[in-house]
Amino acid sequence: MKRNIEKVMPNGIEMFWSVPSFVDGEGNERVFSYYFVHSVTGDIWSCRSNRYLVPSVATGGYMYVGLLDDSGKQLTTGQHRFVLASSLGAWEFEETGHKDRVRYNNKPNNLFPTTRKEQFDNELREAARDSKIGKRSNSAEFSDDEVRGIRNEYKSWVGKSRLYIREVAARTGVTEQTIYCIVDGRTYKDII
Repeated sequence: MKRNIEKVMPNGIEMFWSVPSFVDGEGNERVFSYYFVHSVTGDIWSCRSNRYLVPSVATGGYMYVGLLDDSGKQLTTGQHRFVLASSLGAWEFEETGHKDRVRYNNKPNNLFPTTRKEQFDNELREAARDSKIGKRSNSAEFSDDEVRGIRNEYKSWVGKSRLYIREVAARTGVTEQTIYCIVDGRTYKDII
C-alpha cells in the first residue's frame, strides 16, 4: 500500500524549479513531483523530508543525490544532472559540463549541456594546457639551466632520493612525479 505523503513546499517557491520527468530505458515514466531545485544555489529540496538533500561526494569530486520517484523507485545520479535538467525543463542532454571545471559547483549558472565527445576534447585540451612535463611543451615549467641544476643537485644529494624529490617539488610548485621524471631522464631528454 502506498503511503500518502503531505507535500511541504519550500519557502519562496518562485525561486525553485520542479524536477522534470523522463522515460527510462524500460519505458517507465519517472516522475519526481516531491523535489524542487533552487534556481540560484542548485540545492535540491525534498517535500518528503521537508529539508534540502545532503549530497554524497563520489570519486572524482562529483556530488551525488538519490531521489525517489512518485512510484517509490530511487534514482541516484549526480546532483549536477538534476540541476541542469530542472533548469532546462527536460532531460534532453547527454552530459553536463561545469564552466569553472569544479565538479562540486552545481549552481545552475555554472552548468551547461554537452556531449561525451566535447567533454573528452575539453579534458584533453585542459590536460595539455596544464601539463608541466617536457621541454617542448608550451607550458614547460623549467628552463634548460633549471633542469641541469636539479639534476646536478640530485647527483650530490646525500640521503634518500625520495626526500630530495619531495623537497624540490614543494619548492618549485610541481608534482613529485615531474621532478622524478626530470632526475630520471624521462623528460627534458635533450638536456645533458
